Amino acid sequence: MHGARELARDGRDNTGSRVASGVCWCCLDYEGVRETARVVMVR
Repeated sequence: MHGARELARDGRDNTGSRVASGVCWCCLDYEGVRETARVVMVR
């Protein structure tokens, strides 16, 4: 990927429930490229 990208997260899972604080992994597939990053959710 070239350039900056931004991803917003509202702190909810796919059922709409709020997720707890902790570490999770974010995986983004974009134009045939997969980017993975560790994300820390703090409440």
